[in-house]
Amino acid sequence: MVALKTTTSLCPKCGAILPADVIEEDGKVYIVRECPEHGVSKDLYWSDAEMYKKFDIFEGIGPGIDNPQKEAKAGCPLDCGLCSNHKSGTLLANIDLTNRCNLACDFCFANAHACGYIYEPSFDEVVGMLQMLRDQKPVPAPAVQFSGGGTNDAR
Repeated sequence: MVALKTTTSLCPKCGAILPADVIEEDGKVYIVRECPEHGVSKDLYWSDAEMYKKFDIFEGIGPGIDNPQKEAKAGCPLDCGLCSNHKSGTLLANIDLTNRCNLACDFCFANAHACGYIYEPSFDEVVGMLQMLRDQKPVPAPAVQFSGGGTNDAR
């Protein structure tokens, strides 16, 4: 095992904010964190350690964005949205079109069940999200991915 860096992560069970280690093991990269309540969790982060290292050289702290959606109060990940703490712009925006799913993907950070209701933004709301991404300064978001749903959930 080789320690690559430390970061901040979440407990996959309760969502607690935890310190985490990014490690290389057997040619793969894992993120490891320990929750006082749920113990240690270790998840695959990159399946190819050499590819991770190639891309990791592009990681950097930027100057931030000129027009955040809001000021940071509680900190990540509690201040949802693009806040004043972000030091880079949006490279790939994810817009959830629905939270109708079976919540079975252990890697998902959307936590769709937490809101307790069906979330499906209207066409006009999605257009507003796209406009906000386009208006981001100094550089607008270059790519958008639509996500959500896709299972046989009977809610």
